[in-house]
Amino acid sequence: MKAQLAAVSQKASVVFAACCASRLLAPYETCQEEIAPLGGNLLRPAIDRLWNFVEVGEQAEWKALAIQLVAAIPDEDINLTFGHCVIDDALAATAYAIQAASGLGVQNAVYSGRRLYETVDRFAGLSFNITEFTDVVERNVLSHPVVQMELERQCIDVDVLVRSTDEMLPDLARELHERSTAASALPVDDLRRLAQFAAI
Repeated sequence: MKAQLAAVSQKASVVFAACCASRLLAPYETCQEEIAPLGGNLLRPAIDRLWNFVEVGEQAEWKALAIQLVAAIPDEDINLTFGHCVIDDALAATAYAIQAASGLGVQNAVYSGRRLYETVDRFAGLSFNITEFTDVVERNVLSHPVVQMELERQCIDVDVLVRSTDEMLPDLARELHERSTAASALPVDDLRRLAQFAAI
């Protein structure tokens, strides 16, 4: 995936990262409601800034935004629940997308996708009630429908962006914006049930 993203423009790589962040928005907001109802929503305005950048070229104070998101990542010293981990991944994925928007390299877009994958991977592990990881368990996690769906979504996003041109990108970004915002990475009802579980 890194090699494919390296072949696209900076803005196209930001579109990919913004898609990843957007699919984490509903899980983030769900976990905020479940474990930190007074924490405020930093993610939605940050993601809106990313889409404004790729759709209409609007710049933002990227460094300040990234610092704000990273500062909100849950403290590792607390007893982390799965919900905390989802919040962590969502904030980190969006911070990486912002780094990509600020011109710090396509690797940040790759990291954004990786943090989203870690979310669905962890969800699959909890769904199977896993306490120990083995090769068989890893294969079962990889075959979980939520994991497979996310891998497919990322492949589709990359494929579409690789075949796009600079002229096509604003309209394509609007299409992907709508699609990714409507496609939660995790089923919300299951997430509410698992949010308070201890992280694995």
